[in-house]
Amino acid sequence: MSRFAPWAVSVIAIALGNMALATTFEKAINPNYSYLQGVQQTLDGGYLVGGVVSDPPYVAFIGKLDSSGNFQWQKQYQYPGNSAALYALKQTSDGGYIWGGYLQDSTTYNEVGVIAKVDPSGNVQWQGTYSAAEYVTDIKQTSDGGYIAGGVTPEITGSNPYAYMMVDGWLAKLDSSGKVQWQQLFGSSPNVNVMINAVTQTTDGGYAVAGLAESNVFAAKLDSSGNVKWQTVYTSPSGPGLGYSIVQTTDGGYIVGGYDNDSPFLALALKLGSNGQVQWAKTYNISGAASKFFSVRQTSDGGYVFAGQFYTGLGYYYGYNGWIVKTDSQGNVQWQNAYGNPNYAASFQGIGLTSDGGFVAGGYTLEYNGQNQIYVVKTDSSGNLSRCGDVHVTAAVVASLKESASAAKLTVTAPAHASGSGTVSASSTSFTLVTDCSGN
Repeated sequence: MSRFAPWAVSVIAIALGNMALATTFEKAINPNYSYLQGVQQTLDGGYLVGGVVSDPPYVAFIGKLDSSGNFQWQKQYQYPGNSAALYALKQTSDGGYIWGGYLQDSTTYNEVGVIAKVDPSGNVQWQGTYSAAEYVTDIKQTSDGGYIAGGVTPEITGSNPYAYMMVDGWLAKLDSSGKVQWQQLFGSSPNVNVMINAVTQTTDGGYAVAGLAESNVFAAKLDSSGNVKWQTVYTSPSGPGLGYSIVQTTDGGYIVGGYDNDSPFLALALKLGSNGQVQWAKTYNISGAASKFFSVRQTSDGGYVFAGQFYTGLGYYYGYNGWIVKTDSQGNVQWQNAYGNPNYAASFQGIGLTSDGGFVAGGYTLEYNGQNQIYVVKTDSSGNLSRCGDVHVTAAVVASLKESASAAKLTVTAPAHASGSGTVSASSTSFTLVTDCSGN
């Protein structure tokens, strides 16, 4: 005899049925020459996507999708007569959104970092330009209602300022209205790139960043006032590397996704302790071909999910496939899938967790029109798409990597804040969806 009342049994059955039938979809967004840079599930169970429409002049784009992947609204953000690009996008606690990228003058080609706060319908509430940054690569809301932003700033060398340009890393703490509270530049010797590609607030109220320094993976920890607690470069016998994504893990350490080596690039998972020490490092590739991870999240089981690309050599435009790899807490593969038609290039630039235990990933694909289009895939917890032939199980070669950690010796300076020129204006647009696989 059941210990549950009949109505309770029905409710449980419905809940289990819903879990088994998690909504999945695979969609591309017209127009051509568009690239997704940010994707996540929103508080209402829908999805947020943002990127660049690169039919010059460039236009920043945000689309809000419902839980089935259909448009609820879409906005483009233009710098009239010039270019605007979106590289980072997150939902904020008030139901609105914050995005960062750059504005480019079409005459001089000078670029300046831009950050814009928009309401739940995508209307601009405030925006700021930041002359110390060339462009913004990542932005997160902080526990005090402000924001932490990372990016790069130009390092001009030589007598001709256009002859050779390198970059330094930029990190800024903003209040809730976009005013700079503090900012730091991370530099090295001339002609050496330093990049901050990812930022996150840590449980102690400080911040962690990941990127590039001295041609290797770079990570640093700062306190809440921007003082550096540690900065580390990670080197391997394989060659140069770069960090694209960082999150703090439940054990107080960090996981970094990126790549190692350059012949070919190999997707890298780098697990760090709370002080930046290497706990383990692994590379992942398909049959020795080039591969990269652009995004990582820790999952509820203590493992990790990575999104990126691997080289196929098939078909049109270099033959990359969008790729999701799910691992346990030690980086051992539990499942991995490629998405889309393998004869057309595709890549995932970001991945997020969803409330049904699945994942949402986004990037670009050339499958539908032969040109780059924003590409969004919502999977179940095993990376599957219902009734869809566009999922291909892959078998990556996984290798432990000997990564050496050494103290970075980057200079950290505090530039004076000055606003750059230019503003964006928002307008509704009417891009269309190409649906390949959709439904429960």
